[in-house]
Amino acid sequence: MKTYTNCGTPTYIAPEILRGTGTSFQADLWSFGVMLTEIASGRTPFENQSPMKTYENVIYCRPHFSKAMDGDLIDLLEGIFMLDP
Repeated sequence: MKTYTNCGTPTYIAPEILRGTGTSFQADLWSFGVMLTEIASGRTPFENQSPMKTYENVIYCRPHFSKAMDGDLIDLLEGIFMLDP
């Protein structure tokens, strides 16, 4: 079952929410991945000073990871951050 509501914090929002294509539990996994990145590095992976650039980073799935982050964690996050859930 999908929902079509547009809600969420810009840095945590999943691309399917921004596109309006409907969401399900995968949007929660996306937000969980953002939270894991923030815990590991102190920054969210799609954040930019401009909210529109943040949305652009999300829509085109362009995360930024800290070089100090573990490779296994980055592999996990790359599996979570997918354009087509």
